[in-house]
Amino acid sequence: FCSSNGLLVSRFDIVTPVAPTHWNLVAMRATTAIAIQLAIGALAVSPNEPCDEHPCLSMAEPPTKSSCLIQRSSSVKVKGHGGSGSTPADQLLLRYHNLLQYLNVTVLQCDEGIKRLQGLQDPYVVNAMVAAIGPAAKVCDLTSVPLSHIAPESDQQKCVVYCGEPDCPAALNFMLGHKFVMKKKCGQILYLQGGAQCFVQKNQSMADVNGCGHLVFKT
Repeated sequence: FCSSNGLLVSRFDIVTPVAPTHWNLVAMRATTAIAIQLAIGALAVSPNEPCDEHPCLSMAEPPTKSSCLIQRSSSVKVKGHGGSGSTPADQLLLRYHNLLQYLNVTVLQCDEGIKRLQGLQDPYVVNAMVAAIGPAAKVCDLTSVPLSHIAPESDQQKCVVYCGEPDCPAALNFMLGHKFVMKKKCGQILYLQGGAQCFVQKNQSMADVNGCGHLVFKT
């Protein structure tokens, strides 16, 4: 239709203001509050924030919240293993998944671990059994490489950590307790999950292979 000045006006161009009712205002305020809460929740775990450092996750527990599950990646590399995922050793890796991911650890099983270790030049190798049970575990020190029982104090290209058995948490607990130092000082971290049991079985050079065998094959 035409307006008083002769211009063609659509019926959609004229909107009669309607005063908001009490319930309209309540609904608008509720919608705004929900939108703000959703925005805060979306920012709680930003895309660039490591999920491991966020309160929703513990380093030694698998991810549970959906916001963190989204951030899980395949950065945890497990080599030399063909298990079904249900063994105690597999469950250990699952339990410490966040730590392994945070430190970008490469997990090596028995034969693969020995092969890789033999090919390294000047690795920083830690027998984490000593930190867990004391000097008695030094019988399981490898003697073919420089061996330590503490976290590195200087920059290292390769850090290698092992403990007694494939399902022994001592090596992972060692990395957990020194995660910031190892993140800073280690160019790459290798976890030899086969541990001292593997070294004994494969006749590797050790401080006391028989004493270590008694320690890690206790019945």
